[in-house]
Amino acid sequence: MKLTTVLTALLLPLAAAHGIEVLNHEHVDLGLNYNSTFKQWQFTARDEDNTKEYAADRVILHGAISGQVTIPNDARYAFLGAPGATSYVLPQTQEPDLIYLGFSTENKGAVINDWTGDGVSNDFLVRGISSGVFAGNITLSLQAVSGPGSFALYRTSPGGDPLVSINSADGIDAGDRHLFGSNNHTHFNWAFSLPGNYEVTLLASGFLAGTGQLTQSAPTTFTFQIVPEPSVAALLGGSGMLLRLRRRPRPL
Repeated sequence: MKLTTVLTALLLPLAAAHGIEVLNHEHVDLGLNYNSTFKQWQFTARDEDNTKEYAADRVILHGAISGQVTIPNDARYAFLGAPGATSYVLPQTQEPDLIYLGFSTENKGAVINDWTGDGVSNDFLVRGISSGVFAGNITLSLQAVSGPGSFALYRTSPGGDPLVSINSADGIDAGDRHLFGSNNHTHFNWAFSLPGNYEVTLLASGFLAGTGQLTQSAPTTFTFQIVPEPSVAALLGGSGMLLRLRRRPRPL
């Protein structure tokens, strides 16, 4: 049995004991939910396979050994690192043993009764962003990355060109962002330069239709565990990470 399998088998019950779900192969969309009545946001993780939506501090997004790729000798991919080095990628195309991770502003009100929330009330559950609420696009921006390496978010065009939205390797600035429409659903490649535990903090914002008022979410942190064949130290270190996660204040 591979050590990755052992780690996952140990991590799942440990996480469950602390009220945290490990998502490692599901179709998951990070949901941008806006309640027009309360004029509030909640950034969540939607498990589309199991129709359950989680507050950001209730999940670990887990990447496995099979996500390793070798960076090609191609200048278009220099943002990932040196040619021949390893990058750890959660891909924009669905693979059975890797999390299939995207973003969603879709309002699923028509099927809300099929969904349950963990840390997400019915006021925000799969609410998304309905058409007409915002004037123009919604902006998703990177606020911070904590971890052993850098993080990049990009899409690959049909011609093989990487379309980079976010890259922390060259610093974090206003250019690290992606624009979304209302009622939208998009998948990306999520690339990490080194294995380990990452905290990626994101913020959503937009201008309300009619008033033009800027409104934005609280900075919201998602935890990623990017795991190659792990060491014994990694196997023993998971409980400490979970305890740290449990102490993080929950978003609204």
